[in-house]
Amino acid sequence: IRYSVSAKQVDTFLTGKQLTSISKSDLLSFESKRRKDPGRGGIGKVADASIRRDFAYMSAVFSFAMSHEWT
Repeated sequence: IRYSVSAKQVDTFLTGKQLTSISKSDLLSFESKRRKDPGRGGIGKVADASIRRDFAYMSAVFSFAMSHEWT
């Protein structure tokens, strides 16, 4: 269930992008945007652990795409 939150964030980020076109700058922009998002219930900021989960989910998506040569 937790990764469904990451899936929404990452899917929005990846929409319209090819794997080979994603740069370090894109990933840093994603992280910066997530750090500005409101936390659970609109209170505070998104936790570091949530952002790490987003990147873990993104890594799994990239690995799956690469293993199927969907670059």
